[in-house]
Amino acid sequence: MDKTIIRKDKTLAGILSFLMPGLGQIYAGSTVRGIVWFLIYFGILVATVMDGIFFFVLLTAMFLSIWDAVNEAEIHNKAIDIAEKI
Repeated sequence: MDKTIIRKDKTLAGILSFLMPGLGQIYAGSTVRGIVWFLIYFGILVATVMDGIFFFVLLTAMFLSIWDAVNEAEIHNKAIDIAEKI
């Protein structure tokens, strides 16, 4: 049985992380990293609800999560390219 490795779409990874931080990382194959991003974002969200001062920290975490998800998809795709050359 031949196992096919599927390339990940960087744009989709970014969109998923925009919708829910961590989801793009999970899509890109980094499940633990995605869960960590979600927990970080959720913790900041709770702090923001309790005290609005953390709003900009919340936005920063969201954008960092998007960037990280796109980066993880790119790393995944590069690993596939290397594996195909071997």
